[in-house]
Amino acid sequence: MDKPLISVIVPIYKVEEYLPSCLDSICSQTYKNLEIVLVDDGSPDKCGDICDRYAESDPRIKVIHRANGGLSAARNTGIAVATGEYIGFVDSDDRIEPDMYQKLIAAAVSEDADLAACGRMDAYADVSVPIRIEAGIYKDRDILKAMLDDKLGEGTVWNKIYRREYVVSALFPEGYDFEDVLTLYRFVARMNKAVVITDPLYIHLIRNSSICHDHTVKNLIDYWHAFHTRYTDVMSYPEYSGDREVEALLLKGCASAVSRTWRWAYGLRKVDKPAVDELTSEVSSFVKTHYGTFGVKGYPKVYNLMLFLARSDNGVSKFFAYHINQLGRKIKGVDDRLN
Repeated sequence: MDKPLISVIVPIYKVEEYLPSCLDSICSQTYKNLEIVLVDDGSPDKCGDICDRYAESDPRIKVIHRANGGLSAARNTGIAVATGEYIGFVDSDDRIEPDMYQKLIAAAVSEDADLAACGRMDAYADVSVPIRIEAGIYKDRDILKAMLDDKLGEGTVWNKIYRREYVVSALFPEGYDFEDVLTLYRFVARMNKAVVITDPLYIHLIRNSSICHDHTVKNLIDYWHAFHTRYTDVMSYPEYSGDREVEALLLKGCASAVSRTWRWAYGLRKVDKPAVDELTSEVSSFVKTHYGTFGVKGYPKVYNLMLFLARSDNGVSKFFAYHINQLGRKIKGVDDRLN
């Protein structure tokens, strides 16, 4: 089998507790032809020292120390120095199974694919849950559809490898949370072939402090921005502009952002009322234009409830949405599995 070089990019910031196990899992891969790019994004703890120590013992490791610029900037810095035919990403508090890259590159080479993806394991404090995805091969326009339908393993960049040319032509937008949503569709939109293996080989640590569990005004605005921008961009591509299946998948993603906005807007108005009200006004207008009064058949019930409430951009609808959300969290039990 061909043994292409895979560049593994690891953005690092304030994870000294988790970093050694992450790096151990990468360095011990059964597939040895790796270039491991560690980007210390101005981490104030001992992460920089840990990176340097690992580089001393493994010549495949490149360490870049830079001023803090955020996750996207760190990933872009890694992309700029990566030389591999394929590029992969690992978050610095996660781990990977020993044979992840062996299996991904075997699938990519066998199918001459531009992307190979695998399942993942969600690691909570008390239990690990395997998230398998259906094995498959997708071509041309079906790749984007598969990504939007979560058939490539949700909208994350880290359980995959990509042919280099598709990554360097679509860098991560800096200054935003949920950068994977803003980037992955641009990676895959013009790919020719993707292959998926079902094995849960990427171990994703679920932490309360992660961006997905952060409820701030910026977080709320960035979440809507990510899905709305993805919708607008893809619908402007000539090859997808009239594709109703693609539009339906994009709108379902936007519905998740509507739901998140309305569930948290009332509480966050106390922090920055003008910014939240501007956001909800934009979201409400989008809902009235793109969804029926009672939502969409097949959507989760909470999506349709929030879509209904979002049609009325007023304090009452936000009040009900927020308190319905809080009641639901109390019934289920508030823990790190709720977002």
